[in-house]
Amino acid sequence: MDIIFDIETAPLEFGQRMIKDEETGEEIDIGALSPITGRITAIGWKSSEQQYIFSDLDEKKMLDQFWRSMEEAVGQRGFIRLVGFSIRKFDIHFLLVRSLHHHVKIARANLRQAIDLREHLTNFDSYKKKGKLEDYAKLIGVGGKYKNIQNEEIPLLWKEGKIEDLKEYLKHDLRITEQLYLKCKELGIVGDYS
Repeated sequence: MDIIFDIETAPLEFGQRMIKDEETGEEIDIGALSPITGRITAIGWKSSEQQYIFSDLDEKKMLDQFWRSMEEAVGQRGFIRLVGFSIRKFDIHFLLVRSLHHHVKIARANLRQAIDLREHLTNFDSYKKKGKLEDYAKLIGVGGKYKNIQNEEIPLLWKEGKIEDLKEYLKHDLRITEQLYLKCKELGIVGDYS
Protein backbone atom coordinates (compact mmCIF):
# COMPACT_ATOMS: atom_id res chain seq x y z
CA MET A 1 0.00 0.00 0.00
CA ASP A 2 1.39 3.39 -0.98
CA ILE A 3 1.14 6.10 1.65
CA ILE A 4 1.59 9.74 0.67
CA PHE A 5 3.18 11.57 3.55
CA ASP A 6 4.55 14.97 4.55
CA ILE A 7 5.67 16.89 7.61
CA GLU A 8 5.78 20.54 8.62
CA THR A 9 8.47 21.95 10.90
CA ALA A 10 9.35 25.01 12.95
CA PRO A 11 12.46 26.16 14.84
CA LEU A 12 12.76 25.14 18.48
CA GLU A 13 13.81 28.75 19.17
CA PHE A 14 12.69 31.39 16.69
CA GLY A 15 15.28 33.91 15.52
CA GLN A 16 18.33 31.94 16.66
CA ARG A 17 19.53 30.61 13.26
CA MET A 18 19.18 33.47 10.79
CA ILE A 19 20.83 33.75 7.37
CA LYS A 20 20.49 36.20 4.50
CA ASP A 21 18.56 34.87 1.50
CA GLU A 22 20.82 35.21 -1.57
CA GLU A 23 17.91 35.94 -3.93
CA THR A 24 15.85 38.37 -1.84
CA GLY A 25 18.41 39.69 0.65
CA GLU A 26 15.91 39.07 3.47
CA GLU A 27 16.85 37.48 6.78
CA ILE A 28 15.33 34.00 7.06
CA ASP A 29 15.19 31.61 10.01
CA ILE A 30 16.68 28.23 9.09
CA GLY A 31 16.11 26.62 12.49
CA ALA A 32 13.21 24.60 11.05
CA LEU A 33 15.48 22.91 8.48
CA SER A 34 17.33 20.67 10.95
CA PRO A 35 15.92 18.12 13.40
CA ILE A 36 18.57 19.32 15.86
CA THR A 37 17.39 22.96 15.84
CA GLY A 38 13.78 22.35 14.77
CA ARG A 39 10.72 20.31 15.64
CA ILE A 40 7.82 18.73 13.79
CA THR A 41 4.62 20.76 14.03
CA ALA A 42 2.38 18.56 11.87
CA ILE A 43 2.56 15.13 10.23
CA GLY A 44 0.09 13.87 7.68
CA TRP A 45 -0.43 10.79 5.59
CA LYS A 46 -3.04 9.54 3.19
CA SER A 47 -3.80 6.44 1.24
CA SER A 48 -6.58 5.83 -1.21
CA GLU A 49 -8.83 4.89 1.74
CA GLN A 50 -7.87 7.13 4.67
CA GLN A 51 -6.12 10.29 5.76
CA TYR A 52 -4.55 11.31 9.08
CA ILE A 53 -3.26 14.70 10.20
CA PHE A 54 -1.43 14.96 13.52
CA SER A 55 -0.52 18.28 15.14
CA ASP A 56 0.13 18.80 18.82
CA LEU A 57 2.17 21.00 21.14
CA ASP A 58 3.50 17.72 22.55
CA GLU A 59 5.80 16.54 19.76
CA LYS A 60 6.42 13.18 21.44
CA LYS A 61 2.68 12.45 21.55
CA MET A 62 2.30 13.44 17.89
CA LEU A 63 5.20 11.23 16.79
CA ASP A 64 3.81 8.31 18.75
CA GLN A 65 0.37 8.78 17.15
CA PHE A 66 1.96 8.88 13.70
CA TRP A 67 4.05 5.73 14.16
CA ARG A 68 1.17 3.80 15.77
CA SER A 69 -1.06 4.74 12.81
CA MET A 70 1.69 3.42 10.51
CA GLU A 71 1.79 0.15 12.48
CA GLU A 72 -1.98 -0.18 12.06
CA ALA A 73 -1.68 0.45 8.31
CA VAL A 74 1.08 -2.18 8.04
CA GLY A 75 -1.06 -4.62 10.01
CA GLN A 76 -4.01 -4.12 7.68
CA ARG A 77 -2.03 -4.30 4.44
CA GLY A 78 1.15 -6.19 5.28
CA PHE A 79 3.38 -3.69 3.45
CA ILE A 80 3.48 0.06 3.12
CA ARG A 81 5.67 2.29 1.00
CA LEU A 82 6.07 5.97 1.85
CA VAL A 83 5.73 8.37 -1.07
CA GLY A 84 6.49 12.07 -0.95
CA PHE A 85 8.44 15.00 -2.28
CA SER A 86 12.00 15.46 -0.93
CA ILE A 87 11.23 12.90 1.77
CA ARG A 88 14.54 11.03 1.71
CA LYS A 89 16.73 14.02 2.51
CA PHE A 90 14.28 15.88 4.73
CA ASP A 91 11.06 14.33 6.05
CA ILE A 92 12.28 10.81 6.88
CA HIS A 93 15.51 12.13 8.39
CA PHE A 94 13.54 14.61 10.51
CA LEU A 95 11.12 11.91 11.70
CA LEU A 96 13.90 9.55 12.71
CA VAL A 97 15.97 12.13 14.58
CA ARG A 98 12.98 13.67 16.41
CA SER A 99 11.78 10.14 17.32
CA LEU A 100 15.27 9.40 18.66
CA HIS A 101 15.18 12.61 20.70
CA HIS A 102 11.84 11.67 22.30
CA HIS A 103 12.60 7.92 22.61
CA VAL A 104 9.59 7.06 20.40
CA LYS A 105 9.67 3.61 18.84
CA ILE A 106 9.18 3.83 15.09
CA ALA A 107 6.96 1.52 13.07
CA ARG A 108 8.64 -1.34 11.30
CA ALA A 109 8.97 -0.19 7.71
CA ASN A 110 11.53 -0.43 4.95
CA LEU A 111 12.32 3.26 4.61
CA ARG A 112 14.84 2.57 1.84
CA GLN A 113 11.97 1.67 -0.48
CA ALA A 114 10.35 5.07 -0.03
CA ILE A 115 9.57 6.85 -3.28
CA ASP A 116 10.89 10.39 -3.39
CA LEU A 117 9.22 12.12 -6.34
CA ARG A 118 11.85 14.85 -6.44
CA GLU A 119 14.54 12.22 -6.95
CA HIS A 120 12.62 10.60 -9.80
CA LEU A 121 11.88 13.93 -11.48
CA THR A 122 15.55 14.96 -11.38
CA ASN A 123 16.79 11.51 -12.48
CA PHE A 124 18.31 10.99 -9.02
CA ASP A 125 20.56 14.02 -9.40
CA SER A 126 18.70 16.81 -7.60
CA TYR A 127 21.88 18.73 -6.75
CA LYS A 128 21.34 22.33 -7.91
CA LYS A 129 18.23 21.39 -9.89
CA LYS A 130 15.35 23.73 -9.22
CA GLY A 131 11.75 22.80 -8.63
CA LYS A 132 9.58 22.75 -5.54
CA LEU A 133 6.41 20.73 -5.08
CA GLU A 134 4.39 23.83 -5.95
CA ASP A 135 6.28 24.23 -9.24
CA TYR A 136 5.58 20.65 -10.32
CA ALA A 137 1.94 20.91 -9.21
CA LYS A 138 1.45 23.98 -11.41
CA LEU A 139 3.31 22.25 -14.25
CA ILE A 140 0.76 19.40 -14.31
CA GLY A 141 -2.21 21.68 -13.63
CA VAL A 142 -3.18 20.67 -10.09
CA GLY A 143 -2.77 24.08 -8.51
CA GLY A 144 -0.32 25.75 -6.19
CA LYS A 145 0.06 26.10 -2.47
CA TYR A 146 -2.80 26.47 0.01
CA LYS A 147 -3.70 30.19 0.19
CA ASN A 148 -0.39 30.87 -1.63
CA ILE A 149 1.43 30.27 1.67
CA GLN A 150 5.12 29.65 0.98
CA ASN A 151 7.28 27.06 2.75
CA GLU A 152 9.21 29.64 4.74
CA GLU A 153 5.92 30.98 6.17
CA ILE A 154 4.89 27.64 7.69
CA PRO A 155 6.83 28.09 10.97
CA LEU A 156 4.98 31.38 11.48
CA LEU A 157 1.62 29.60 11.32
CA TRP A 158 2.84 27.44 14.19
CA LYS A 159 4.28 30.38 16.13
CA GLU A 160 1.05 32.37 15.72
CA GLY A 161 -1.13 29.41 16.76
CA LYS A 162 -2.83 29.11 13.36
CA ILE A 163 -3.05 25.33 13.68
CA GLU A 164 -6.09 24.91 11.41
CA ASP A 165 -4.29 26.74 8.58
CA LEU A 166 -1.23 24.56 9.23
CA LYS A 167 -3.36 21.40 8.97
CA GLU A 168 -5.12 22.63 5.83
CA TYR A 169 -1.76 23.50 4.26
CA LEU A 170 -0.54 19.98 5.00
CA LYS A 171 -3.74 18.38 3.63
CA HIS A 172 -3.36 20.43 0.47
CA ASP A 173 0.27 19.33 0.06
CA LEU A 174 -0.77 15.70 0.52
CA ARG A 175 -3.40 16.11 -2.22
CA ILE A 176 -1.03 17.69 -4.74
CA THR A 177 1.71 15.16 -3.91
CA GLU A 178 -0.76 12.36 -4.56
CA GLN A 179 -1.77 13.92 -7.89
CA LEU A 180 1.89 14.32 -8.89
CA TYR A 181 2.57 10.70 -7.92
CA LEU A 182 -0.37 9.40 -9.95
CA LYS A 183 0.77 11.44 -12.98
CA CYS A 184 4.34 10.15 -12.62
CA LYS A 185 3.05 6.57 -12.46
CA GLU A 186 0.79 7.14 -15.48
CA LEU A 187 3.70 8.48 -17.55
CA GLY A 188 6.20 5.83 -16.42
CA ILE A 189 8.42 8.30 -14.53
CA VAL A 190 7.80 6.18 -11.45
CA GLY A 191 7.21 2.45 -11.92
CA ASP A 192 3.94 0.90 -10.81
CA TYR A 193 5.31 -1.39 -8.13
CA SER A 194 1.99 -2.17 -6.45
